[in-house]
Order: sequence, then structure tokens, then C-alpha cells
Amino acid sequence: MTKHLTLILICLFNLTLFAFNMSPDGFQKRIDLGVSQEYVFKNNTGKPVRYKFDILPGTKNKTMHEWIQFEPKYLYIENGESKKLKISVKSPEKTPVGEYNFFLNIKTIPIPNKIQVSKEGTITGSPRVGFSINVEMIGWIGDLPAQLKLENFKIIEEKNTLKLKGKIVNSTEQRSVRYKIEVIGKNQTREIFYGSALSALDSENITINLSKFNSRDDLWKIEVKEILSENLLQTITL
Repeated sequence: MTKHLTLILICLFNLTLFAFNMSPDGFQKRIDLGVSQEYVFKNNTGKPVRYKFDILPGTKNKTMHEWIQFEPKYLYIENGESKKLKISVKSPEKTPVGEYNFFLNIKTIPIPNKIQVSKEGTITGSPRVGFSINVEMIGWIGDLPAQLKLENFKIIEEKNTLKLKGKIVNSTEQRSVRYKIEVIGKNQTREIFYGSALSALDSENITINLSKFNSRDDLWKIEVKEILSENLLQTITL
């Protein structure tokens, strides 16, 4: 769990630092039936950007990098434009059930600024700084529906702020689950909490600040969902 959370924080730092915009930011799909995912890259940097993509082995014993196909290998995106990367995977038959991963390496190729020629005939042009990050992608083999719930929760008031405290339990065998919690008010106001990629048969305590609500009477229900698929895992009426 700690490893997944650290990776997500590192990715978020890099994405913010370099005005990097990729959506969605993960995979989380069953791969033995054959599946594809498109990723949209939007350029808001104010300048053209060129990306180069590579597939790297995962850190787990079960890596799926050798089964990945993707296109294109390069993307050139003008400022304000969006383009897509497509990743496809299908595991070989009789591959053991369980969770697999790989890393998508995203690297910018520096594009020199406009070249200027001085009166003396000297050519100058400043290169742009590039970066390289690895985004972990997780998939699984077998019928492993997410079984994740919010348990032992309570809503309390601390320092004039409502808070939801509880435990998230992932009862799914052999795969992690990325989740989010939506606290929905009677007027449809929503407080959204994005959780970690919680490992199989693991749990974690959470605290959510409900700053959008004045009192418990404003609350209607809680929904626990799987990120990316938006699969509804649990509904709690308050």
C-alpha cells in the first residue's frame, strides 16, 4: 500500500511541476480477455511538446510488460491540443490468476526554441528541459471483482469541522483496488476523497474533512467506488 501511495504522490508532483496532463492516470483492467485503454495527453505548457513512450518491466514477480502493444511511440502536441496513446494487452492462455503490472515510461524530448542568427552570423537557441517519469499500470487475470467496503465509520465534529473517520477494507483476493469515497449531501453537494491503491486483503484507516457541510443533517449518503471504472462498491444512507 505504501509503495502505491508513494508512486501516486511522486506522479502527482511531476505532473504538476511540468504542466503534464494525462487522463486517465492508470490501467486497472482484467487482461486475460484482451483489453485496450486510450490515454489523452493535453498540452497546456504554452509551447509544443514531444513525448516518447516505452514499456518497462513491473516491480512485481508477475509483470505483464511483454504482452503490451502500444501506439504511437511518439506524440507531438502543439500548445492547446490533445492527442491519444493507445495501450492493448492480452495475456497468454493458462497464465496464473492474479495481479500483474508494468511501467509506462513517458519522456519529453526537448525541442529547441526558435533559432536566431545574430549580425555576426552566430546561431543561438536555448534547449528546453525535458523529463522522464514511470507510471505504474496494474491489471489482473481471472474473475476478481472488487470487494472493498467502508467499515466502522463515524461522523464527528472536530474544531468546528465535520469529519468522516473509518476503515477501508479490501477483501478482494489477489489484486489491489484503487478507490474513492463520495460523501453526498441532500442538496447534491459532494465531498470526494481519493484513496490509495489498497493491496489485496489489506485495510487502512481514513479521515475525510467534510468542509462543504455545516452539520450532519446536511448529509444524505456515502458512496464507495472503484476509480477509473466508476464501479459502485457500496452505498451507505445516512
